[in-house]
Amino acid sequence: MDEATQIAISQALKLVKNGEVKDGLKLLFEVAERYPENEHLLILIGEIYLTYNDPRRAIRPLEMALEINQENFRTHYLLGNAYGRILRFEDAIEELQVANEIKPEDDEVMRNLGWIHCMAGKYQKGREYLKQALKINPQNSLIYNDMAASFMFSTDRDLKSAETWLKKAMSINPDHPFIQQTYQAFLEMKEQLMEISR
Repeated sequence: MDEATQIAISQALKLVKNGEVKDGLKLLFEVAERYPENEHLLILIGEIYLTYNDPRRAIRPLEMALEINQENFRTHYLLGNAYGRILRFEDAIEELQVANEIKPEDDEVMRNLGWIHCMAGKYQKGREYLKQALKINPQNSLIYNDMAASFMFSTDRDLKSAETWLKKAMSINPDHPFIQQTYQAFLEMKEQLMEISR
């Protein structure tokens, strides 16, 4: 890549960072047209779509990146996340398992495998993956958060267990938006149960 192209990529990333995501992506696509075989550029585009909650659009550039290189851990990981967010659970699990084969013992891969299994209704298996993720990184607050959610939204709902896991998540990272969101949902559930029992 020449210097002008690298400057264009930097400008695109600056636009994205400043909230001008559409303009930033437009610039990245222009660069990608000139360098269609650049897997890193395709991964970057996919990751931006994922970061800004557009998983459907993330899939195509990530699939194109895999056509170039099947061995990239990050591509499989991001594609697994994208599939999971649009409820293509089997595809998500397959991609995350490949990511896990390429780079074993990654707590985020294990966490996502756990959460996807829970979303697919396989709560026990999901919790097993989440426990494995905790062994890898006991300071990852999102693992505790996902474990709490697995007890809140499952058929075997257990709000006491959910509260225990949530307290741990909040003790590590009380300001994380996902954890705050889960905590709010927990409080609402608790309130509803109290109203029912009155």
